[in-house]
Amino acid sequence: DYFTRIDTSILNLDSVTKDMKTEINDFSKIIGNSSSQSGKFGEYQLENLFKFHNLQKDIDYMTQVSVKTDDGDYRLDAVLLSQEKCLIIDSKATSNIEVIKELKTEETSKDRIDQIKKEIKDKVTNEANKLSKKGYHNIVLNEKYHTPEFIIMFVPNENVFLIVKELLNKETNMIAEGVILAGPDNLNFIILMWHYMNGILKVQDQIADIRDAATQIHNRFGTAAEHFTSLRNSLESSISNWNKLVSSVDSRLIPSVKRLEEMGIKSSKDFNEIGQIKESPDNFKKLPKNN
Repeated sequence: DYFTRIDTSILNLDSVTKDMKTEINDFSKIIGNSSSQSGKFGEYQLENLFKFHNLQKDIDYMTQVSVKTDDGDYRLDAVLLSQEKCLIIDSKATSNIEVIKELKTEETSKDRIDQIKKEIKDKVTNEANKLSKKGYHNIVLNEKYHTPEFIIMFVPNENVFLIVKELLNKETNMIAEGVILAGPDNLNFIILMWHYMNGILKVQDQIADIRDAATQIHNRFGTAAEHFTSLRNSLESSISNWNKLVSSVDSRLIPSVKRLEEMGIKSSKDFNEIGQIKESPDNFKKLPKNN
């Protein structure tokens, strides 16, 4: 069922990415050259991605998280949560929309295009190096969630990611030590995999809890069976003692009572035959083992 849902979600990624690109174009008129507004738009895109994957805030992810490191206090844009692990995502507006639009304009010269791409690469690399030095890799959030040896640097514009992609380490996909670069497409897939792996881990925990509960029930039934065996043995012993007593009464006491009656010595009470208990509990048998 998990893999079926993963396939369905992967098929939906293209649609979501197209919607994100449309939103980027729609917001370009509002954002303009404002880097602060571009940063807020990146955070907005992150929130949209989390909601698309049905993540619950403060359960599956957190936003605007304050942390303390050896280098100072920082505020994280977003953090994915899973068991005792977490993944930090830092959104970086490395280029304003107007510059990206200039790249797509036919009137832009080749020299200008090369200059823009170089500026974008330099800025992304600079931001990645800053992230690499912030000490995010060895922090513990809420005294529970441990960070891995890397963080995600999210660039909310796919065009920027494609320009910078050639700078990535081919084996690790890192742009700087401990920093993985991700555009909207990549981050979509990262969140998808994180979400479903987290779901699988939760199911595994539930299975372990169910197994523990079943083991306890099995153990308690075994203890109850021991009490039943002890009670059966006690009943069997009582029946044996009863029958011995009846046998003794029949062989010794009754003949003496009858001789007294023959001598005319008797009370107003009649005596009923006591009788032995002939049935006893069946022996317990071990339950057959399942193969």
